[in-house]
Amino acid sequence: IPNILAVYEKQRKEEVIEMRKICVLNQKAGVGKTTTSINLAAGLAMADKKVLLLDLDPQGQVATYFPQKEYKKDMFEFLTNGADAQECISHIGKNFDIIVSRKDMREAESLLYKAVNGATTLKKKLDSLKGYDYVILDCPPSTGILTQNALYYGEEVILPTQLEPLAVDSAKKLIRFVSDFSKQTGHTIRIHKIVPTMYDQRNRISTTILNELRNEFYQKVADPI
Repeated sequence: IPNILAVYEKQRKEEVIEMRKICVLNQKAGVGKTTTSINLAAGLAMADKKVLLLDLDPQGQVATYFPQKEYKKDMFEFLTNGADAQECISHIGKNFDIIVSRKDMREAESLLYKAVNGATTLKKKLDSLKGYDYVILDCPPSTGILTQNALYYGEEVILPTQLEPLAVDSAKKLIRFVSDFSKQTGHTIRIHKIVPTMYDQRNRISTTILNELRNEFYQKVADPI
């Protein structure tokens, strides 16, 4: 009986825990997406949350943050060559796992465009994934099929945005894209936070644009970095 109760209690706890799936996304490169993704994942891991970080960006910069690591199979093989998650997940530290991109993800894009329902490949392969509190997806600076794969699987979007003159307009476009994607696919995904990056309080333009973001998007804007 104690063993049965232990199994029941374990199953009950697993049912209560809901894994959060967060896409870190901006159509513009150089705004701090990968830095945000890695630090968010590392911070959550330090807070005793089990985290998996997925690199979907063709630049493959996540792996460069951990150059000492010998990686298993990567995102290319996961999406296009039939590798399963356990073959591709590399352990970085306590509570912190990653799947990196090393091979040419542009070739993966081409193959996914040709595949039937290629935009849902990641979701189909990860839907049975368990054991994590958070999955963080570092997305490409585009709205192409790799980003669509991330959005089909994810449930929330964090939008890092550099404090420059076009930041508000860029954020509006991306929010509209995510909203349209959700309506067209029937998959609910929402903007969770806009994260202002590269903030310099000595720079009047930075402060002006930060205030514009706060006025336009209210509670969605996080404290600047």
